[in-house]
Amino acid sequence: MQYSIINKLIAKGYYNEALKEIDGQKSEEINRAYALKSRIAELNGRFLEARNLAEEAITRSESIKDNIGMIEGLIAKTYCLWRLFEFPEAIKTVEYGLELLGSQQNSDKIISLLLKGSLLNLLGLIFWKLNKLDKAMNKFEESLGIRNNLENLSDISYTLNNIGITYLSQNNFDLANFYYEKSYKIRNDLCYDPGIAASFNSFGRLNDSKKEFETAQNYHFKSLDLWKKVGNQQFIAKSFRFIGNHYLIRKEYKLALSHFERGLRIFDEIKNKIDSEVTQKMINSIAQ
Repeated sequence: MQYSIINKLIAKGYYNEALKEIDGQKSEEINRAYALKSRIAELNGRFLEARNLAEEAITRSESIKDNIGMIEGLIAKTYCLWRLFEFPEAIKTVEYGLELLGSQQNSDKIISLLLKGSLLNLLGLIFWKLNKLDKAMNKFEESLGIRNNLENLSDISYTLNNIGITYLSQNNFDLANFYYEKSYKIRNDLCYDPGIAASFNSFGRLNDSKKEFETAQNYHFKSLDLWKKVGNQQFIAKSFRFIGNHYLIRKEYKLALSHFERGLRIFDEIKNKIDSEVTQKMINSIAQ
């Protein structure tokens, strides 16, 4: 299966093209197709569908003793668990993936390192969500070391951005901006719209924290425009929520409510229950 081609299509936001490429592969590694499809579903906000696809990847891989396929399924499952805030299970899933990886004999070294970089990056994201920022930073730096050695630029950009969000959580604006800039440069050079859109969002949140609101607003709307170009409804909705939060910080409550409601409608349409609930709470906070 042409993983490099498929992963590049996913990174560019060409989800339908990636699915056609997956379905067009004539390979006995059909179990791995489920992990790839899970990742696409998760990126588009269909978390329960994504989780089922990941479980299918794991089950099929286990039945044919394909540990690499199992680890890919575990990574896909962990992304879903992270999105669903199921952090204890997410940590166990990553740790199981690392255990399997450590037991691999005579496996392709590059593939093993790619998978380890992904698992460590995921563990960092989980710790970041749990506000265990020192642990998060440690895992991101481990992941970055591996990804730098592999020179996988798209993956490097995401870990750099994750280090930036960790510094932002510590109110270290200078270092957050430093890592955001490094991430953005890679994404801009690659011309990958989803990554660029994610960077614009990061810059928007950074400038909101610095109370540089006009700059923040510009970045938030640039992010929204790019997500519209990609056509990813999940991140269009999240952009509306970030814009709503931007206006909430500025105490422009009508504009905040309007953008929260636009995001909520999309989350409801794509049946993303978890983000619908988060957004509804933000709407309720204005009503109070």
